[in-house]
Amino acid sequence: MALRRVSWASCLLLLTAAFVACGSVDDEGDAQPITTLTLLSRAPLGLHYAERATLSFRYRRAGEAVPGATLTVHLDRDDTGATLSADRLITNDRGDASVLLTAGASEGAFHVVIDAPSAPSLIVDVAVSRFDFGSLDVLVDATPFEAAVLVRAGLVLDSGCPKLPATPQPLPAARINQASERRATLPFPVLVLMPYSVYARAEDSQGRLIAYGCIDIPESLLRTGLRPLVSVPLAAAMPSPLGSFDLTLDLTTRPPTPDSYVSIACSSGQGQLLLDGLLEALALLDGALAARVLALRAPLDMAGCRAGSASLDERLQMILVSTTAGTLLQSVASDLSAVRSRSSLGTQLDITSGSQGQFQARHTLRTLRFSLGGSSTQYSLSSLPVISASDLSIQQSGARLTVPSHVLMLGLPGYWQRAIVDLVLAPRGILQSPAQLFSSAVDTASASAMTGCAAIESAICSQLAPPCVGKLVAACVAGRDSGSTRLTQALSNRPPGYDLSLSMQLQLDDSSGSLQAQRVQGGQVSGLAGGVSGSTVLSGTASGPKL
Repeated sequence: MALRRVSWASCLLLLTAAFVACGSVDDEGDAQPITTLTLLSRAPLGLHYAERATLSFRYRRAGEAVPGATLTVHLDRDDTGATLSADRLITNDRGDASVLLTAGASEGAFHVVIDAPSAPSLIVDVAVSRFDFGSLDVLVDATPFEAAVLVRAGLVLDSGCPKLPATPQPLPAARINQASERRATLPFPVLVLMPYSVYARAEDSQGRLIAYGCIDIPESLLRTGLRPLVSVPLAAAMPSPLGSFDLTLDLTTRPPTPDSYVSIACSSGQGQLLLDGLLEALALLDGALAARVLALRAPLDMAGCRAGSASLDERLQMILVSTTAGTLLQSVASDLSAVRSRSSLGTQLDITSGSQGQFQARHTLRTLRFSLGGSSTQYSLSSLPVISASDLSIQQSGARLTVPSHVLMLGLPGYWQRAIVDLVLAPRGILQSPAQLFSSAVDTASASAMTGCAAIESAICSQLAPPCVGKLVAACVAGRDSGSTRLTQALSNRPPGYDLSLSMQLQLDDSSGSLQAQRVQGGQVSGLAGGVSGSTVLSGTASGPKL
């Protein structure tokens, strides 16, 4: 029985002709008849030097012979010395035609390509040698790759696997065979006794490469007289990461604990912040009284808040938010925390080739964006002292890239301060900082005809047995200053230096099947951003197109 092989160069022709052969629609909506071109001779064909062979073909339309049709025939290589008796053939009354092929006097392999109107190209494999021919079976196992629907193998002469990288379309080959299965043994009979490189591919239903492998076959393996079976291991096809990517790092922040801005966003936030500082000072002045005050507080919940309507935190909260400054601070407290909880870094990742097949990257900060509700503000980072980290060794596993931890200069707390003004305070006409509002709220607090820390002492002592009065004013002043300082430090950069570290796991997207990454999506980012009050933990996602 005749065997047919498809060469890489004819794939597009085959697809085009197959569409016509399966029936197309003309202007009147009528289906065109199916046309076929078949080989009547044996194939693959093995010839010795100067040996001749007749290749016969049959051309049919809708199952009927097509006499008088013109077929064209040619060799895909002109360096073998082989010749054809004609390059144009006319079918006879039975729709048949034939051509005489004469082998040259050199070892080699080539294809005879026959074309007919509206039919797929017919490819005949030919091998020429003065010696006997060998045979080979190639096992391609793509069962680990669920998307695979087709496996393909190609035999290449005069090359080695290092010169046969994975490509979107099959590489040129002396022989190609395929099967619409995830695991198949592909036969390659009638082979010239020469060294071969065998590549194997697994493709999905859209013809995209999803796995690839290659092995070199020595000539001695074909001289055994046996029919060896070789397996070509497959590895996931890796889209090339080379190029520049415009990344957006959407970050969630976890500030150092305890955090003053998290505290003031609680239902008893200002009272909680004041009592935290007051108790720190009171523990040094009067430990016994500090213990009695502490017993009046609600426990910390998972959010870091001391909730409870009967707690001392809530009682002081009511006094502080009754002031003008406290009311303003209460109205913006949740927004202040929200601005610091999320941000977006705009960066550029440039990936180039490194040594020994590795990749090198340069990561550059470009912009920093904050959003609140429907408003946002963005700051350029181009003027920062160090916005790029270079010579990063990139690791690739399939479509996943690992960008190692690297350090930069950012000053995130300072940008928090700017964003709070731009997004929270200025739109409401508030001219004081959160720290100033808190200090003013304590100073103007009123209770029992008293103001300031005297009023705070009165409110606390009303819940305690004596001795208490006269022992808390100094601790209150210290607590006020401590809370104000914490709010200020939370928005303060530490001395200039490398204060930002980032690492990324990036997922490359090659939806076009070109083996060139088109974008990054689903990436994971982690890192730390330093400030006066400690390090903020960063986590989030990375995405963005190739530039």
